[in-house]
Amino acid sequence: MTPFLFQTTPNLLFEAGAVAKIPDLVAGLGAKNVLLVTDRGVRAAGLTRG
Repeated sequence: MTPFLFQTTPNLLFEAGAVAKIPDLVAGLGAKNVLLVTDRGVRAAGLTRG
């Protein structure tokens, strides 16, 4: 196995409509692109709709 370091942000945002805040959160990090990983259950619940 190739050694690697995986780091994630310590901030998690849980609230109704949080997906609408993604553009501002990403801009605040200086990022221009994101990778949103989800599954059928999350999509079926409508949590990825902005």
